[in-house]
Amino acid sequence: MAARYRLFAGAGVSASLFAGFTYARRVKSKDPSEPSVEESCRKLGLPTPAEAQRTQVVQLPNFMAPEEIDELVAAVRRVQEHHRAGKVERGSKGETRVVGVWRTTYLHTDDLFRQTLPALHDRVVRAFWEADEKGGWGVLAGKDASRLNLRTVEFHEYGRGGQLSDPGHYDAGSLITLDVMLAEPGVDFEGGGLLTPNQDGSVSSPARFGKGDAVCFVSHKRHNVAPVEGGRRRVLVAELWEGPPRTCAHRCLSTGPCSYSLSRSHVASSAEQLALLG
Repeated sequence: MAARYRLFAGAGVSASLFAGFTYARRVKSKDPSEPSVEESCRKLGLPTPAEAQRTQVVQLPNFMAPEEIDELVAAVRRVQEHHRAGKVERGSKGETRVVGVWRTTYLHTDDLFRQTLPALHDRVVRAFWEADEKGGWGVLAGKDASRLNLRTVEFHEYGRGGQLSDPGHYDAGSLITLDVMLAEPGVDFEGGGLLTPNQDGSVSSPARFGKGDAVCFVSHKRHNVAPVEGGRRRVLVAELWEGPPRTCAHRCLSTGPCSYSLSRSHVASSAEQLALLG
């Protein structure tokens, strides 16, 4: 029985389509009534993974100045110190941990990113349109701009051993993904390169992705992060989707109403800690 990607359903639509296409995971299924990934993508106006795989990554050099990065990092530290945003910690294999080597802080929680850094928020949104035009993707062509919003804004920190190694990983349900490098490769960290597997089996990485640089890619394009060998890799990640602007405390799994509040995130973290203590 071959493993394939199943798309998850959101509120107000049938499970076979799922307008709340949030992420994909491998499940073993042979139910012929379930639509294929390609069918669901086409009905939802999303590129199929195969189509996305043929697109090129767009580089946006000098997207953030050093002082802007310092301002962002300081804002994130305040948010983390006061537990004002949802977060998740992962181990080297991507599994959820109480304390891990890869921490993600969800800056869109309670609209913090837009309210705290409005100029950067607006620049991120404009970057999606710029990249779509520059890359010739046409992903946003013909779409109602008022329905396109930030699905998630994430501050990723990778320590030694942190990585995103699933060769089939892509940001299912989103249109375009933006990554901004907030640390200097080879200085602040070793390893940790952004990789995009190609159809011929080779692997590509951006020619330039230093501190302050940004890259954009079609969200359904497969991508990985090589293991961090030392230091601390910091990246800002944002995803654009055809759905409501999200303020919940995680990467939302539905375009419908979401009840995953900050308090619920705190409860989940406490439960994980208690489980660790036995």
